[in-house]
Amino acid sequence: AAAAAAARAPAQRIQTLPLGTSLNQLALSPDASLVAVAGEDRTVFLVDLGSFQLQARLEGGHEHPVSCVTFGQQGRLLLSGDECGQWVVWDVDRSSDHRHARLAGGRHAGSESELGSEPGSGPGPAAANVDPAAPAAINGAALSHDGQLAVTASDDQAVCVWALAPLHSGSLDRRGKSSHLVRVLRSHTDVVTGCALSMDSTLLLSCSFDATVKLWTNLGSSGDLVGTLYGHTDLVNSCCFAPPGPGNSRLALSCSSDRTLRVWHTATLACLRVLHSRSDEIYCCYWAPSPSSGAGTILSGGGNNRILLWPGQSPVAVAANHPKVEAKKPDTKG
Repeated sequence: AAAAAAARAPAQRIQTLPLGTSLNQLALSPDASLVAVAGEDRTVFLVDLGSFQLQARLEGGHEHPVSCVTFGQQGRLLLSGDECGQWVVWDVDRSSDHRHARLAGGRHAGSESELGSEPGSGPGPAAANVDPAAPAAINGAALSHDGQLAVTASDDQAVCVWALAPLHSGSLDRRGKSSHLVRVLRSHTDVVTGCALSMDSTLLLSCSFDATVKLWTNLGSSGDLVGTLYGHTDLVNSCCFAPPGPGNSRLALSCSSDRTLRVWHTATLACLRVLHSRSDEIYCCYWAPSPSSGAGTILSGGGNNRILLWPGQSPVAVAANHPKVEAKKPDTKG
């Protein structure tokens, strides 16, 4: 009875840290020591979780509200993007001589004009009703495991892949760039809401308001579309890969305004399981690692103002115990 009462009790805020502006997104470092915060005031904040104190304000990289933040897999790099397409890679390594320096940057809007003429560097097909030179908010971003590639997903229906200069080159040059555009990935027909890289950075997921999730490979060269994951019936708002663990490497997750999460097998493009919230649209999802089992735990959040925890949804169990869910491409005729 006491345990049940405790479970029903409202959660208590342990500590509060005012930052003086609206906060648009949070990201946790791989070692769980830092939280990066995207600020409406054009600032990226770094908060030390141990002391719960503000460690740094990363300023001067953005002229518009910061819309997204993400850490690299090693925790040394942080990528931030803003509402007008500017992105910046920061050095957040505590032991680095260039700590908090800007290491790379670029602008998503009009980026196709920066492509070179080398084989495999040309742009994809132009998006309908999209001005390639217009500012486009960056909604999601990712960094490769080796820190050599950055990926940005934007309102202009495109995913851009960028090559980063070696880290030892220091901070940005006077033009504000130490990166170049490798490839523009175009296949979505609406706003691209998010992207995620696999642990070895060989696969890229992108999701969109067009109700699809797409899988890409060969990011550093030809940027090939492996396939489209059909099944959602409304806007797809977020996507991610399963955490490291036995049987996890080929699994991915997406969430949608259709009130579902879908677990995908990236080798077969099959949907293995559909998780129904039955309450409201789902705006964000995360497949968290589990220190005890290595299987991971699925979390989601949405319009019902709650975080949902999906116990027992280990990648191995999903893949082994649930047949694929057949999903057909939506009928766009008529």
